[in-house]
This record gives sequence, C-alpha cells and structure tokens, in this order.
Amino acid sequence: MKNMRIVLVLLCGIVFFTGCLKSNGDKDIDDNSQSLSEKDVRYINPLTGEVSKKDLSKQKPVIAMVSNIKKALPQMGISNADMFIEVLAEGGITRIMAFFSDIENIVKVGPIRSIRKYYGDIAKGYDPIVVHFGASETGYSSIKNNRLPNIDGMVMGSEVFIQDKDLAKKKGKEHSYFIDRLGLKKGIENNKIDISTRGYKGPLFIEGKEVYIPNGDLIGNEIIVEHSRSAISRFVYDAEKEIYLKYQNGEEHIDGIDNSQIMVNNIVVLKTDIEILPNQGGRIDIDLSKGEGYFATMGKYQKILWKKGSSEKEISITDLEGNPITFNKGKTWYNIISKTAKFHGK
Repeated sequence: MKNMRIVLVLLCGIVFFTGCLKSNGDKDIDDNSQSLSEKDVRYINPLTGEVSKKDLSKQKPVIAMVSNIKKALPQMGISNADMFIEVLAEGGITRIMAFFSDIENIVKVGPIRSIRKYYGDIAKGYDPIVVHFGASETGYSSIKNNRLPNIDGMVMGSEVFIQDKDLAKKKGKEHSYFIDRLGLKKGIENNKIDISTRGYKGPLFIEGKEVYIPNGDLIGNEIIVEHSRSAISRFVYDAEKEIYLKYQNGEEHIDGIDNSQIMVNNIVVLKTDIEILPNQGGRIDIDLSKGEGYFATMGKYQKILWKKGSSEKEISITDLEGNPITFNKGKTWYNIISKTAKFHGK
C-alpha cells in the first residue's frame, strides 16, 4: 500500500510537471506567434501597390472632384492623393478626380467642383465615396443610377464644407469650397454612409522589388498630353528619384498647402471618342468602352490597349498583345483625351 501511494504521488508529479511545461510552452508559442504576426503583417494600398500600416482594402476610397482651371490654382491637398484621373469637363478645361485610399490622408482638399455623368461612370468601378459640389443633370442621374455614396456641397454646404471667404472675393465663390478630414467624417455620418467596401481593384502592380520597364525603345523622359489648347499636362522624369514631376500649362503643378510639386510614378494616356453635346453649353460625353493609348514609367513609354465598358468595372490596360501591364509601385496619373488630341513622348 505504501509503495502504491509513492507511485501515485510520482505519477501526479509527472502529470503536473508535464502540464506546466505544456502550459508554459503553449504560452511561449502563442506569444511568439503573436509577435511574429504583428511584425510580419504587411497590407498593400490597392491604389499604389505600396506597403500600408493598415488594411485599406476594407474601406471605400474617397474621390474628390477638384477644379483644375487656372483661376482655381493652386489646389490644396491633392499631393496626398494616391491616384488621379484628369478628364475634360467643358470648354477645354479639365477636372481632376483625386483618389484617396485613406480618409486620414485628407487634410484639406479642393477647390471642390461639380460632377458629370462620365465622372460617375468612372468612379463606380472603385466603389468610392464621391465628394462634389453640385452636378449637371446627367451627373446627378449618374450618381443615382450608379448608387454612388456621395457628399454634395449643394446639399450639405457649410455643415461639411469649408469656404475660404478671401478666395471667394478674389476668385469667385465656385473656387472657394474645400473639405477636410473632419468635414468628410461628418458628411459620412450625416449621410449614414457605410465605408466598408464590396471590394475594388486598383492597377496591377509589379511584385516585390522588381521594376517594370515598358517594352520597346520609346523614350519617355518627357511626356506631354494636350487635353485641349488651354489644358496641357507635362511630366518630366527625374532619373535620380525615378519619378515624374508634373507641370501644367508651362508651370509646376503645385499643392498650395506646402508648395510641393505633384510627383507620380506611372502615367496612363487613354485615347477615346469625345463628343460635344448639342445645346449643353459645351458639355461633353465620353466613350468609356475601350481604346488605345500609352503607358509611361521609368523614363520610357509603350503603346497600350485599354477597356472599361460597364460602369461596374475598373479601367484595365494591356500591351498590344493583350497581356496585362504591371504598374510600378507609387502614384498614377490617368489622362483621358480625345483621339485627335496630341501626345508627345521624348
């Protein structure tokens, strides 16, 4: 009996000791797994392909409709945008769709202007929140038909938007409205917008530390895109920084918040049919189905094919054989121009 008690005590001790080892071991493994996962988790910004500290793919991007006429310059806050789409509005002037993947990156952006039908059709593919100040009749129809969550200055006004009264006196009321992070969040709350996304895709980016060099021997150290005679975008490649500096109408394209020049890594030119609508004050309609164009990065450019079609789809581009183009990580500037508009690369 005495021997049996000794055996039982020894067995209990072994079980207890083993349990402690297992418990401590599990704790160490859990701690290590947690620290490793926290250290190794790397999110990717869908609009730039760059590493992000948070998962931006789970929330809607914000598209700010920014005025781009000379009188409205300098714009505010657009250097923080991740992607840009420049398109004609009317009368030879362009408007910029400034894409922000993270609401927190919006310090103050504008001047905010109105939306047109094709802006809404372009926006839909990215499942965004659209910030605008008014719209054409077809623009409002596009917002409704595409079910675009939006924050409209004509509806919300000073409740959400900031008006620079000095600018209103100097340049006109239409060039004086901006939105900041707090206003945007208030607009989202007041309009009960669900910021979670159904999922959207930006460009297809090169993986790892690879660099994409356009096929062929077309030199793209300077890219000139003539949207119209009065709206000319120019991009000059800085080989040392491996980035394009943007100019427009002969001057540096500047962000008025910090006087920094706009810089992008990729340039896309989409050529298509642009029709002037009768009795619409020079307003236009744009064919967003498919076409040809150009892609520039790393000081070279190549001819491409592009397509969009349904407003539900993003813009996609391929080489002339139909192979997807991989963008270099960073910001991208899209230019949508007429088939007859001039393009120069040198």
